[in-house]
Amino acid sequence: MPLEPLAIVNIDKREVVDPMDEWYGWHMREYIANDMPLDFVWLFAAPVNTQSVDVPPIDDPDKPPRVAVGHWAGDRVFMVDWDCGWTLQHLLYPEEIEELVAEYPLAAENPLLHYFALENFNRIRLPGRRYEGAEALFPTNRVWVLRNLTERWYVRADVVTAPENRRGPALVDRSGMGLGDLLWAELGGTYNDSTRLVKRTGGGPRPWGCTGSMGQRVDVQPIEAVHDSPDAAEWVDRSEDAKTSLREMDMELDVSEYRY
Repeated sequence: MPLEPLAIVNIDKREVVDPMDEWYGWHMREYIANDMPLDFVWLFAAPVNTQSVDVPPIDDPDKPPRVAVGHWAGDRVFMVDWDCGWTLQHLLYPEEIEELVAEYPLAAENPLLHYFALENFNRIRLPGRRYEGAEALFPTNRVWVLRNLTERWYVRADVVTAPENRRGPALVDRSGMGLGDLLWAELGGTYNDSTRLVKRTGGGPRPWGCTGSMGQRVDVQPIEAVHDSPDAAEWVDRSEDAKTSLREMDMELDVSEYRY
């Protein structure tokens, strides 16, 4: 199987997103130019009051199925470019590799996570923008936050995005930078460490190939999910840091020429 340039891997659900299934492009700058971060946020955005939503209907029988909004909320996700060369051992803990080896015997050879996921995991597509304007699910009068559940920090959409550019957890259009862009950077969608809140440590308790929030649990929720939680006092507001990271990302990525 030919290697695709990027795989977005959910290690918990054994699922993978290939950007080419939606024709976002072939390279990182093309994905960003064609608004994949704008759509990406819906994978992690959970409707208020834990409302259930239907799985989107099949819109193309020749492509992987779309999943419901919030389908990856709270999961561990890696964005891996095949050029980076990260193998399972670079990104996963030994016990996780043992589980994969038991479930997929070919993993014993320690292939690239990118290649392994595209070969073995279930392919899915993003939910799409069918939830934009769904006030009952994603009310615009609430403050939406990106949460890193592993490290207990959050970023407020009303701090990093101007009012005229945001609608609930997402952007109105491509104007400005939002939670989807921050998710994209945190999970491995940029190469510059200055665009991420979680910096590469060069070792320590995390697998050394991980950068940003790769392999950490993240979701997008109303801010009440932080304030009303039993451990609310432990959460850190990193919205101002995120503004700096997004500014770095915006300055680094001049992508206008890559838009289709």
